Amino acid sequence: MKYYLIILLLLIFSSTKSQDLNDSIEILYNKTEYLEIIKLFDHQEQLNDISYYYIGYSYFMQSEYEKANEYYYKSLKINKDNPLVYYSMAISYHSLELKDSAIFCINNAIELDETVTDYLSYKGDLHYYYGEKDSAIYCLENVTKMRLASPKDWINLADVYADYNIWEKAEDTYKKALDLCADGSDDYFRCLYNMGLVFYNTGKFENARLSFSKIYERLPDNYNVVSKLIQCLYAEKNYKKADDLKKVLYTAREQKKLPSQLENMFCFDQFIWKDKKIMVFEKYDEPEAFLYYKHIFYVMNNEVAINDFDFTIQSEHSAALESVKKKYVMGMTKGNMHYTYWSFLFGEKFSYEKMKQAVIDILEEKVNPSSSSSVQ
Repeated sequence: MKYYLIILLLLIFSSTKSQDLNDSIEILYNKTEYLEIIKLFDHQEQLNDISYYYIGYSYFMQSEYEKANEYYYKSLKINKDNPLVYYSMAISYHSLELKDSAIFCINNAIELDETVTDYLSYKGDLHYYYGEKDSAIYCLENVTKMRLASPKDWINLADVYADYNIWEKAEDTYKKALDLCADGSDDYFRCLYNMGLVFYNTGKFENARLSFSKIYERLPDNYNVVSKLIQCLYAEKNYKKADDLKKVLYTAREQKKLPSQLENMFCFDQFIWKDKKIMVFEKYDEPEAFLYYKHIFYVMNNEVAINDFDFTIQSEHSAALESVKKKYVMGMTKGNMHYTYWSFLFGEKFSYEKMKQAVIDILEEKVNPSSSSSVQ
């Protein structure tokens, strides 16, 4: 009898100790003290499934995805019916670029609880990431049909439509999303911004300007929006108002308020020449050095990445222009060659339409360069 009593007391003590450990992990997890969880409870045995999940998530937050999955597996050995663990494993596997494992886990999460929009939405994100357009759209469309679909779910679907140039559906879906967004919320401004991009890319420049203006009126320090508004105004040929907004960017730069992507230059126009997109940037600086570029026309290879361009045509300032009382001469940098076009000279106050036409004439080889030289 005494022997059984000792065994019972040991079991009670062990159970109490395990519960204390589980409670401690949960407290640290709720405080987001992930490193402390790893430090104190890595290799700890006799924990419950939730505690193993918390340890796995802590490793995930340190970008240790394989270690995270190790603990997720321990959690599933105790309780194989927790969809959240499968969902988290899918994210870890995706971070490791293990597509099949990620899809397998997210399918299990959905099978265990098909009411959670995040699971089906993430499956759509996976298909989108791996270039599986139809599967991505199918998943995300079904998310929006769910009772608990959020404005973010509608925006995500619209984003995918836009990325695949399905413009009409993108526009309609953004409008539906905007009706669902809380006024002034992050989703509201994200929806307005992305809808403005769709309007701009489909040539609806007034609608694009109105979308961006709604953001600018309430977030005047959003300088990416200022750049987009300038592009809309250039498309509408409202150069005077665009110049007023350029001053906003110049002032913000002086005050060191600009985001990194706008610190050196900003895009103020875009247009299509033949099958090429031309993105036009203006640099802030006008150094006293012998030569500098002011307006740069990037002839793009890729519509998205500004660093993926074929060559540039630019307005250039040099001391040689003082003799002809002009500020800019047009030049082209292509490969390791630089070309100068002295037939295209511009003063400080110039017509952008004439400069743009000069660029097109150069692109169409209607004029020959005045000189050329190799560049390093």
